[in-house]
Amino acid sequence: MNLRSRYGYLILALKQYPFEKEIKERIEEIEVPWKPTDPNTGIKSNKVMTPKALADIIKKESDPELHRLELLREAISTIKILTPEKQWAAIKEVYIDGTLTVEGASIKYLHCSKSLAYKEVIEPFFSGLEKKIYELSANTKININLEKS
Repeated sequence: MNLRSRYGYLILALKQYPFEKEIKERIEEIEVPWKPTDPNTGIKSNKVMTPKALADIIKKESDPELHRLELLREAISTIKILTPEKQWAAIKEVYIDGTLTVEGASIKYLHCSKSLAYKEVIEPFFSGLEKKIYELSANTKININLEKS
């Protein structure tokens, strides 16, 4: 199977990493949602209102897009730390910056052939990232720690 078709969503996530802008925009959308103007704004109602701060906290905690961005950020950060420096540099040049091809990065950073770079570096990186996302997702849903103490 083609690497881009198998891990395309991870490649797109790598291009957006570290997600600071996306997370900030999402939080802003939650805190200050767009509302059409209401001609009845001055009319009082008997409806009990939830305090805005509490409502914002509830919305942030239950927002699936915000959770997805934070999950991807944490998974990529963890895998980045675990990946050797030269391998991360090669992956960054190819998939984040787009300045080199896999063949060019394998020669510049890894000193091996393109096929060996796919087999020894790129495939394990993306499968490890996918596994880490699954582990973090399972941890947050089940609230257990999968790591050994």
